Amino acid sequence: LSSVPSEVTFEGYNNNEALQYINSIYQSDKALGELTDYFRNKDEEVIIVMFGDHYPHILSFTEHLYGKDVALLSTEDYSRLRQTPFLIWSNKGVDAEKIDDISLNYLSNEVMEAAGLPKSRYQQELDKIRCDIPIISSYGYKTADGEWYSINDVADKYKDTLNEYETVQYYRMFDEKRDNSVN
Repeated sequence: LSSVPSEVTFEGYNNNEALQYINSIYQSDKALGELTDYFRNKDEEVIIVMFGDHYPHILSFTEHLYGKDVALLSTEDYSRLRQTPFLIWSNKGVDAEKIDDISLNYLSNEVMEAAGLPKSRYQQELDKIRCDIPIISSYGYKTADGEWYSINDVADKYKDTLNEYETVQYYRMFDEKRDNSVN
């Protein structure tokens, strides 16, 4: 990261790690623009998916942004520490859409839809689960009602859906005879 040019500054806050991170995002954005420009007029359809798995672990920067100790954050606020934007781009056109509530486990479904490809049985089951619980992670989940729960707090209303998710995940990981066919 030390070779990242410092083109972006942060007024009123000085943290080298945070500045390197922000400037890395700036440079990544420029490179993504070059990549999409390269593929824009290609004859073959190209889909680019870009995402991250969490914001950087720069505790002082995080506490500066939230204005409080990370240990005092709610499940919802803590979830934002693992939340990152994603992008699905196609040179043949994907309708622009803002998706507020999604977790990484559902991203492949969005890619399949963008590509116009059929979903596997596993992905079809995820679509059903997503209707009730649009965000599931190792620390918590958000329900379709907009409520956040820690992963250890199983709301009665969503108990069956969470059990279904665990079952689908189990069979996806461990069933040697699993059916990967598309219906």
